[in-house]
Amino acid sequence: MHRFLLVGVLATFGAGCVGGADVMIYNPLTVGRIPQQTEIVKDMSYVENANGLPPASMVQRAKLTELDAKHACFDVQLHSLKPDMDLRRVTAVLKEPEHGKIEGAQVMAREPVVHSYNGLVTETQQSGMETVCAARDVNNICVRWVTRPTYVYVKVPGVVNVYESVGRLCFDHQGYVTVKSERLILDLFNVEMQGWMPVKHGVAFRWGFAAVSKGPDK
Repeated sequence: MHRFLLVGVLATFGAGCVGGADVMIYNPLTVGRIPQQTEIVKDMSYVENANGLPPASMVQRAKLTELDAKHACFDVQLHSLKPDMDLRRVTAVLKEPEHGKIEGAQVMAREPVVHSYNGLVTETQQSGMETVCAARDVNNICVRWVTRPTYVYVKVPGVVNVYESVGRLCFDHQGYVTVKSERLILDLFNVEMQGWMPVKHGVAFRWGFAAVSKGPDK
């Protein structure tokens, strides 16, 4: 069984969430309409600062635009330092925690756009030399020494490409989302192998459904 590591430029799960949700809204199936404010905007300022990018150049956005007894649709805007976070190619999963997950989204997305900025790129520089043991005898005594360079990773001015993918995703949720649902999660990710370890990187958007208060009985 593989273990998955959540890493990278897009993984910001839970930061600033209330009760495990990025935003709280009324359940559209309960109130009969989509609330006015359903957009989630994920702040990525730590990535922007680390790469010398302008503010808001890496934000992730998702908006719930449709939810009925059969379908759920979202408008999504992704930014990434990697070209693989293309809405046409990412794995898209809709989760209703009480019932499970729905895959097979219908994706309507245009070709990603590349924005190039004068930012900071990582460069490997030699920092010095070190002498280390290269071979030991049966008594663990070093019998051969070698001298080799040491390196550090530094940020230097350079061009940084940001890949923007915009589109709409619609799911047939098979009735998994109901008036009793308390949360809805849109999970967008890719998995790549780093050596023998599968590494998942992506972003999750979480909508919490607030209870509808009832007025006094007449």
